[in-house]
Amino acid sequence: MKAVTAQQMRSIDRIAIERYGIPGIVLMENAALAVVNRVMRRIQHHNDRCAAIVCGGGNNGGDGLAVARHLYQHGLNVKVYLLTNPSKFKGDAAVNFNIIKNIGVPYIQLDGEYALHEFYADIKYTDVIIDAIFGTGIKGEVTDLPADVINAINESSGYVLSVDMPSGINSDTGEVCGCAVTADETVTFALPKIGQIVYPGKKHVGRLSIADICIPRAAIDDEDIRAAYITADDIALPVREADSHKGDYGHVLVVGGSVGFSGAPIMAAKAAMRSGAGMVTAVVPYGIYNAAAASAQEVMIKPVTDDGVGRISANALADILTLAQKADVMVIGPGMQVYDEIFCILRNIIDSIDIPIIVDADGLNAIAQQKDLLKNSKGNIILTPHPGEMSRLAGLPIGQIQCRRIDIARDFACQYNVVVVLKGAATVTACPDGRVYINSTGNAGMATAGSGDVLTGVIAAMACQYRCFDESSYIGAFIHGLAGDKAIEDKGMDGLVAGDIIEMIPAAIKYIYNH
Repeated sequence: MKAVTAQQMRSIDRIAIERYGIPGIVLMENAALAVVNRVMRRIQHHNDRCAAIVCGGGNNGGDGLAVARHLYQHGLNVKVYLLTNPSKFKGDAAVNFNIIKNIGVPYIQLDGEYALHEFYADIKYTDVIIDAIFGTGIKGEVTDLPADVINAINESSGYVLSVDMPSGINSDTGEVCGCAVTADETVTFALPKIGQIVYPGKKHVGRLSIADICIPRAAIDDEDIRAAYITADDIALPVREADSHKGDYGHVLVVGGSVGFSGAPIMAAKAAMRSGAGMVTAVVPYGIYNAAAASAQEVMIKPVTDDGVGRISANALADILTLAQKADVMVIGPGMQVYDEIFCILRNIIDSIDIPIIVDADGLNAIAQQKDLLKNSKGNIILTPHPGEMSRLAGLPIGQIQCRRIDIARDFACQYNVVVVLKGAATVTACPDGRVYINSTGNAGMATAGSGDVLTGVIAAMACQYRCFDESSYIGAFIHGLAGDKAIEDKGMDGLVAGDIIEMIPAAIKYIYNH
């Protein structure tokens, strides 16, 4: 599903109005009806009959006024609170204000101390609160009256529904502009906005409902949209043929591990097996061979020369390159540690083999020190950093990475011609052509050691089956997150471990097939 910035959505609206002849007030009416539909579905099972509609001065406020009219017609006890002088409404918003005034919908302008006190008193006992203050049109920090009103909404006990965007959230970045409404539900129109699907904005959205307001598909297709929000609707897994064999589903080669870190490559290998790879071979140093072989019965374990302290030696390169000739995808990095010989190993692998390479963990930490390793790659490269690893790769503080996850992942992917899967809440997959995919699955319980190794294995298995490396990356991220979501249904978040995620990968894949 495509995801847009505020400017892109305004452009789509303009094309719908100017090129396709759909009046703006029709779009506003359709938007209002979508919100009303959600409110009425809510009150079917509750005794909520009092609704407060809080309206700003722009078109988002106009949407709120139209919502107020319909709820009033449905018999709800409705009151409208205006954050602007009604004489300042323009265009479609002015039309809707005049209608509610003419039919007798109660309203009050929040322009003084008395009005604010009345609002605070009313809001405490209101069942449903409609936030139609800013929508996607916020500019600058929220202060003064709007901040007071937003804080009052957040302190209320009513069901809060935001129209298009929780007021106070930047619709392009998810940034909180001083303060923001924390909604129980947000009804957005036509397409999700990027600020709704990344953090911290996502925390303020609540349930996200995406409403069709009859914008022509051609108006959306005309816009150059390079971001997508990945849900189960966006994924079609290949169906296994009855006469297929293990070779049809690819061979993953996992290179990694060291003394003290034997679990990382094995978790990646197990995750690849659980995700449908036909065969998986794990290349580990001799020092951890016994531990690796004992913990992964379905995985072929190939021990190679170590450096005397339990790490893969550069002298093992010939063996690794020979094994790579029989593989479809290579994973390198989990549990390897950063040491002098890893640079030689990485350089020779990247320069020599033409199969896709997924670099994780210590492989990323090595590349961060020598990014020129990426320049001469013969095959496609997928990098799977967490924010700390991305910080080292990009040379930026983690705080800045987290504030600009999409931009930084995209810039790095474009600069080095790689796919970047930036892990974390709402994992971002960025491609060398500038496209980005934002994941919808996953939970805080997955913030546990080994979870990233599992993701690497899932992506490797998908790369074997899809042969399209941006697609395999975002599908892998979706399956990984969905497996984590299914795991917490049984385990809860606090006790979740990486092995629990691996065990739920087949259930996640089955869900996608059934969906």
